[in-house]
Amino acid sequence: MQRLFSEGPIRIRIAGVNGPLVRVGVDAHPGLCILRDELVPHAAGPLPAGVGQALAAKLKVLMFLRRHSTASLAALARLPVERVAAAQNGVGVVDLDDLERLAEALKVRVVEFFRPIGETPEERIVLALLESIGPPGGR
Repeated sequence: MQRLFSEGPIRIRIAGVNGPLVRVGVDAHPGLCILRDELVPHAAGPLPAGVGQALAAKLKVLMFLRRHSTASLAALARLPVERVAAAQNGVGVVDLDDLERLAEALKVRVVEFFRPIGETPEERIVLALLESIGPPGGR
């Protein structure tokens, strides 16, 4: 058992989302045997562009609703500010542990990050406000 963690933690990451289906990847010691044909070994890396951008948009809306800055959310989630900023921008590596910490800090379930944005009245209000303001430096 100790050998399985000798090269670091076992990481489960979101490799893709297609409607209600979520594809996960597992990065672990080569000695760990996964008895599922569907899991393909991949090195941890950035989320696919569409998934990363969807997560980023949802994260920004949730942060706005909960009145969190990048720094305040990072502190509450016990994550480096750089990692939260990367998730906010849809880049970098975001693993399941990060998503769980962010969800806990924002008081939502992890699945909420992958639901379409604008499903709740609160989210629609935030989207309307952000659209009326426009991009930074745009007006």
